[in-house]
Amino acid sequence: MMEPEPVAQICVDAIRNETFLILPHEEVRDYMANKTADYDRWIGGMRKLNRRFGDHEL
Repeated sequence: MMEPEPVAQICVDAIRNETFLILPHEEVRDYMANKTADYDRWIGGMRKLNRRFGDHEL
């Protein structure tokens, strides 16, 4: 999790630089790379996370 202020600054900087895809954290970049490398595996991982955390109320 990131605090809102750093994420907002990353977004503002990316918009100023006309960045197409804003990824506020290096870990998110890794998730995107894994997703595009093997989409079926990524979906399996998301299903696993949903089973683990998806049924909990916020």
